[in-house]
Amino acid sequence: MMAQSSMEALKAMRFTAMAAELERQLSDPGSYGQMGFEERLGLLVDAEWNRRQQNRMLRCLHNAHLAEYAASRCAP
Repeated sequence: MMAQSSMEALKAMRFTAMAAELERQLSDPGSYGQMGFEERLGLLVDAEWNRRQQNRMLRCLHNAHLAEYAASRCAP
């Protein structure tokens, strides 16, 4: 019950990657149960950081307005 409310709070704060990682950790207690608090928290933070960096990169690529066909037109 507490885990569900925590996931809902993470989603409300737009920490969707953290919520997904927490759900994954809770679904596999054998792999994550032996880890300490700091290690598990680190995995949650890393998941959120990586998702945000990936979204930033994709947003920059989209805003660059690169033409996909321009690269393929270089054929002789």
